[in-house]
Amino acid sequence: ANFNGYWYLLAYDAVDDRVKSFRINDMVDIEIMDEDPVDESKKDELHRSLSSTVSSWVGGEMKRVRLMVEGDAVRYFRRKSYDMIEIVEDNGDSIVIEAGYFNDIEILRLL
Repeated sequence: ANFNGYWYLLAYDAVDDRVKSFRINDMVDIEIMDEDPVDESKKDELHRSLSSTVSSWVGGEMKRVRLMVEGDAVRYFRRKSYDMIEIVEDNGDSIVIEAGYFNDIEILRLL
């Protein structure tokens, strides 16, 4: 999957019993197993999770935050399109954006 220009491997982790995401350029070693560790009852859940994923952070509930943007950053947010960010208020010199996120790190990347 590609999120914001970065490629991720989305996979089921049988040890933790959940879907996880792994950034491709952070991988140093991959082992392909002969056996399928995912039992049949988990495969439908896994497919639903992956098909509805909009972020590299898999699982959990989406949260929302509003941020005021001022100065040079206003131009940047007006011209750049984001999947989970929208301008909800435009005051000329400043804007208020609303962003959806699953993990606090996603908000930190905006700042």
